[in-house]
Amino acid sequence: MYRQKAIDWKGEAVWISNSENRMEKKNVLVLGVGGNVSQGIIKALRFSQLPLKIYGACISEMSTGLYMCDESYILPGVLSLYHGLSHFVIRMISV
Repeated sequence: MYRQKAIDWKGEAVWISNSENRMEKKNVLVLGVGGNVSQGIIKALRFSQLPLKIYGACISEMSTGLYMCDESYILPGVLSLYHGLSHFVIRMISV
């Protein structure tokens, strides 16, 4: 049986077998991926080796962070005079 060393939530080393290592992917949404902080968050999530599916969203299709994610979305700005906050919330729910 294959065993893998892991760190539990307390920071202590534990051994898990392959039958216990059936962690399903968690979905993570990172907003504002055009900014350097959001891109740093994406890099940290990738570096963590956790089973994640990373969704990125930004208001511009030119945002670099959109291309670092598993799936990307273009959303209207929250303060957009044309769409407003309600449209942003509806689009977020649909993602």
